[in-house]
Amino acid sequence: MHCTGHLKARHTVAAISCLLLLAAGAVAAEPQQDEQQPTPFKAAAAPPHAAAATGATAEPQIMLAGSLPFNSTPPAEPQRLVFIHHSTGQNWLADDNGGLGIALRDNNYYVSDTNYGWGPDFGSENPIGDRTDIGNWYEWFAGNRKLQITDQLYAENGQYSEVYSRMEESMNPGGQNTIVMFKSCFPNSALRGPQSKVSPDISRNLLKGQDAYSEYHTVANAIGIYKEILKYFATRQDKLFVAITAPPLTDPEYAANARFFNQWLFSEWLATYPYKNVAVFDFYNVLTSNGGDPSVNDIGRTSGNHHRYWGGVIQHKVDGDDDGSNDVSEYPSDDAHPSQAGNLKATAEFLPLLNIFWNCWKGNGACPYAGGGGTPPAAPTGLVASSRGQSAVLLQWSSSAANIADSFVVARRAGAAAWVESYRTVAKAPGVLQRYVDSDAFGNPTTTSYSYSVKACNAAGCSAATVEAVVPTAPIGVSATALSGSRIRLSWSPPGPASSSYSGYRLFRGQGNCTSSINWVMLKAVGAARVLWVDTLDAGIVPGQQYAYKLQAFKTSGSPVASRGYSWHSNCAAATVA
Repeated sequence: MHCTGHLKARHTVAAISCLLLLAAGAVAAEPQQDEQQPTPFKAAAAPPHAAAATGATAEPQIMLAGSLPFNSTPPAEPQRLVFIHHSTGQNWLADDNGGLGIALRDNNYYVSDTNYGWGPDFGSENPIGDRTDIGNWYEWFAGNRKLQITDQLYAENGQYSEVYSRMEESMNPGGQNTIVMFKSCFPNSALRGPQSKVSPDISRNLLKGQDAYSEYHTVANAIGIYKEILKYFATRQDKLFVAITAPPLTDPEYAANARFFNQWLFSEWLATYPYKNVAVFDFYNVLTSNGGDPSVNDIGRTSGNHHRYWGGVIQHKVDGDDDGSNDVSEYPSDDAHPSQAGNLKATAEFLPLLNIFWNCWKGNGACPYAGGGGTPPAAPTGLVASSRGQSAVLLQWSSSAANIADSFVVARRAGAAAWVESYRTVAKAPGVLQRYVDSDAFGNPTTTSYSYSVKACNAAGCSAATVEAVVPTAPIGVSATALSGSRIRLSWSPPGPASSSYSGYRLFRGQGNCTSSINWVMLKAVGAARVLWVDTLDAGIVPGQQYAYKLQAFKTSGSPVASRGYSWHSNCAAATVA
């Protein structure tokens, strides 16, 4: 059975049921070669890692001895949650669209929401619930009326969008809302101005209280608003605040600015925040790749753009879209409101993360964001990146015993593309070799190089990044020719597109032909200038014995050498001793 038909059509009850079955591994979404089981709506454990697509074994969850791993288990008791939103949020919540309300209910969240018409109006024509653009968050959480607004918000018990199912009133745990989700609508992705992280002082930030159509709706001003509201969140550590990024537009005019801002919000906004009560879900990024059509999503696939709990790590993948439109909505409807398929994908990826945010805040699991007092750990050392197949790279490094790290952030780039912080792992004990397998390194190993760096993080923040480890492209055109005197001449061509990104070659020999060779040994390493080498075999070699050869390119970085990268093996060549 496949869920494709349900996910294409607006059969939402069937679609949500299929997604739940997908999470349990009972059905397949559609027959895709790179498909994996998706993150479930209600998860007690990590989903299988994407390594299965390459035939590799799933990478075990990396964890620090004596600490907790990421915990995607729902709360044991109902928790009160309020969601501030407008139309895109309403569609996401709706039982006949994104099914978020059902998923929250089934994960033990008692949900209320605000929409148009909600809240105090302070004598104006429009109550505060009408105003949810980025500039308006200043009014909600930083302005001189924030206490009146938030007091009513924390007490809210109603449904301003009667389109979603929630727990029965008898399940209401009472008290105030303890979780606050807030989201702006898609016009907020039309951020103007240069891509600057330098924001004006809040006293001079003219976006305060303005909507997304204001001339002051710029990248720098938006960053300044989010910096300012973080000050209020620090005073309310009894609440968990979850910022949902605004969905993308279909128009590419401001798409690069939207990507820049949301990447800052995900990667940098909380970098030095000392507490555990704020988190980000990148709704924007999730909606920038689909399954080939706006009515088909890419839940559970290794390809595409995602923000999800994946194989024991938090995966924030922004370079997975392959159609040249990486920063615009891939789930348009009549306008930029996400289609049902996009909303269903967001629900599936969000719920395990929300559970992780909640368990982090309650001290029941590791935290995806680290910041605060104390001293950040030293940078990791000895980073080695080794290709393990057509789409897998093994990373290994050492961590310092001083100012112990509790997590690591792995950044990657393909070729000369921008760096992307795609993975966050939980650490093993210091002194133990840290390791992680990137099973999303798709590309031809003879034409695609990858670079990696790693930061160590603890409650005080993150270290500097390691010297990058470059996985060069593999050598090509290896040939082996038997010479007299038990010698075999090897020749090869250097890696083509990445020919400057390597330091030399490692030569390997096996006994037998290329399909059945045994006893592979590394013969030696030679410099990058070499394209020829003669292997003089040991005395006593029996004529007619066959030997196989293959090469790896390697790249060393730093002085002294701080990081190393090894390519996938070249083609195999064999020769028979005369």
